[in-house]
Amino acid sequence: MIRILVGRFEKLGSVANHPGRGVHQNIHTEDSVETVRLSVANDPSVSTRRGSSQMGISRTTLRTILKLDLKIHPYKFQTVQTLLPQYHLLREIFDESLTSKNSDFPWPPRSPNFNCARQRLQDS
Repeated sequence: MIRILVGRFEKLGSVANHPGRGVHQNIHTEDSVETVRLSVANDPSVSTRRGSSQMGISRTTLRTILKLDLKIHPYKFQTVQTLLPQYHLLREIFDESLTSKNSDFPWPPRSPNFNCARQRLQDS
């Protein structure tokens, strides 16, 4: 303990805690909520990363304000493949081949039994 205090005194010139330690100032204020509200109204397509750097608040604070105060859930658009009708048939063929290969497999009690699904496909 004494070594720590001596080291702190030699490094900082005092035995006080390092600067920046402890509880930080809360940025989640009414002013920041209003700033986020105006920013989203002006350009709702801005990402949370860019918005947080533009407004000078952390990403987590921005997400908290968006979700809890403004009831907006930030999300990211994702490009997905369009499912065409022929893909449904290909999926059924794949399922049939998968279940027929494992039809005599002794399924453990807690595993899904795909033989039931295979039977339903044959019935329909």
